[in-house]
Amino acid sequence: MGYLGKDFGTTPGDLRAQPPVAIPTKSRSKSAFQNIRRHITRDKKILEIGPLLRPMAAKRDRYNVYIVDKLDRDGLMRHYRHLGSDVHLIEEVDFVWEDGTLLDSIPNEHHSTFDVVFLSHVLEHVPDPLGFLKSCHSLLKPGGVISIALPDKRYCFDLFRPLSTTADWLEASRNRDAVHTRKTLFETSITAVAKRGMISWPDKDAIIAEQMTFVTMSLGEAFRTYYGEGQSNAYIDCHAWVFTPASFALIAHECYALGVCGLSLESVTTTQNGEFFAHLQFAERRVIDHHERLQLMALATREQVEGYKLIEPARSRPMRAAARVVVAGVPKMKRAMRQAVLVVLSSILLECEPLGWIAF
Repeated sequence: MGYLGKDFGTTPGDLRAQPPVAIPTKSRSKSAFQNIRRHITRDKKILEIGPLLRPMAAKRDRYNVYIVDKLDRDGLMRHYRHLGSDVHLIEEVDFVWEDGTLLDSIPNEHHSTFDVVFLSHVLEHVPDPLGFLKSCHSLLKPGGVISIALPDKRYCFDLFRPLSTTADWLEASRNRDAVHTRKTLFETSITAVAKRGMISWPDKDAIIAEQMTFVTMSLGEAFRTYYGEGQSNAYIDCHAWVFTPASFALIAHECYALGVCGLSLESVTTTQNGEFFAHLQFAERRVIDHHERLQLMALATREQVEGYKLIEPARSRPMRAAARVVVAGVPKMKRAMRQAVLVVLSSILLECEPLGWIAF
């Protein structure tokens, strides 16, 4: 029964009688590497997507693995020749995914035959995640698992971007996006930041605004590109989707409940070294109810606040002062939430001033 059926009207008493849905949980594995590999064994048929130099299940280690990438091995070695001698670690590519869906790139005899599909820091680049997961569903055996490593937006260049939502995924699926939208590219261009030249940094590391710079183009250049002609059908790589562990869990549960994704969330970890891990399974589970949705929404909000608490904006800019005036007008706001609102509002004001939309 889907989320929109009789399960909508659950009560706290009902919740105690039901098995819990997956929420972010600290991994019991000794290392992050062990957690993401826990479904990978040599007796399983594995599909690994875009491993490049660091395959999780290497052919040279006698795993029954098939590799998908955007180029064949020779093409990848030429494209990444700047990596020097390490380029020889790239393994033979079995299926080249040039265009169309992932399923289109893999011969029919391999459909419904894989035990595990593995991808590390790939899903956030895919223009249509629901279409991609539908392909994975068709490639897996019943009971099969897709294991995913994802960056936590709080500890990388995505820090200032808003969390992706189920609505975003549904819109991309409805449009059957094959390339990233102008909105996505514009948002990425104007918000991607580096800290002391690094595009990712340790968990819970303090972030001082004066130490940060923008990674890509200027605000004006991004604005002109957004309204410019051409390139609308060209694939330009970026992070289309940004998550924290709870926000990803919420999307996964909602998409399964709505019937738009046939893979249920088995588990999701908390963040370690800037990334977290999720395992989706070709198996039936009960759908999330509205109490649990609210819990995950609250957890995602708290994760955001924890990330923003690490930021200390510049104190001398007039936009900072203007943001303080607005925030001061909201009574009884907790300190952590006040800091989070201050950071976001200061960022918005800083962006609008060069465009001439506001003046100080």
